Amino acid sequence: MPAECLVVRLQHSLGQVWLDVQFSLRAPWTVLFAPSGAGKTTVLRMIAGLERPAKGRIVRPDGLPESSPTVLTDTDRRIFVPAHRRGIRLVAQRPALFPHLSVVGNVQYRVEPKRQERDRFLEEIFALCRIAHLRDKMPAQLSGGEAQRVALARSLASGGDLLLLDEPFTGLEAELREKILGELRSYLISRAIPVLQVTHDVSEIFSAEAEVLRMEAGRIVAQGSAKVVLAQERQALLARLQR
Repeated sequence: MPAECLVVRLQHSLGQVWLDVQFSLRAPWTVLFAPSGAGKTTVLRMIAGLERPAKGRIVRPDGLPESSPTVLTDTDRRIFVPAHRRGIRLVAQRPALFPHLSVVGNVQYRVEPKRQERDRFLEEIFALCRIAHLRDKMPAQLSGGEAQRVALARSLASGGDLLLLDEPFTGLEAELREKILGELRSYLISRAIPVLQVTHDVSEIFSAEAEVLRMEAGRIVAQGSAKVVLAQERQALLARLQR
C-alpha cells in the first residue's frame, strides 16, 4: 500500500454545517470520529461516488513515481468518476440488500462466474462474517445485525481496493463484534485493502488499532494514533471498565 492511498479535499454545505475537510489515508485502518450529524456519512458517500461535493478533489495516488494519480472527483475540472468504476465499496448503516435474492444470492451477486476457486472464496467470506447458517434465508427473514453482516460479506465479495464502513457493527453484541472485527482486520491487511470507518464506539476503534481522523465543526482537527487523538475518551473508557 502506498504512503497515501487516498487524498481528499471536500467543501460542502449540510444545512447549518459547512464541511471543509482535508485529509489523506495512510494507514491500513482509519476511523473518522465526530459527533452525530457532523457529516461523516456524507464524506463517505462522496468518496464512494454516491454524492457530489459542492467543491473538491478526491485522488487515488498510484504510488509509482512515473505514473499519474487517478482523479476520482475534481469539481474544477468537472471530473466525476461514477461509483461503479471507483473500485471502492461502501457498507452503509442500513443494508440495501436485494429483497428478491437469498443471502447467498446477494453475496455472490458481483462475483465473476469464472473466478478461480470461487466456492472456496465465498466460503471464506461466509465464515468471516458468521453467516454460513443464513445462506438460504431471504433478507426479510434477517435481523438487523444479520443483514449488516450479509451487506459486509457482499462488499467483500464484490472486490475493490478500498472499503468504507459506516457503522456496520452497531447491531452486533460485543463478543461477536470483537471476533469479526479482529478477523476482518487481518483479512484486509493481508490483501492490502485499506479501510475508512465511521464509528462512535471508542472500544471498537482501539480494537481495530486504527489511525483516527477527528472531525469538529466540519473540519479535520487532528489525525494520528487513537491513543493520542482520543486520549480523553480512552481515559473515560478505562475508568468505566475499572468500576
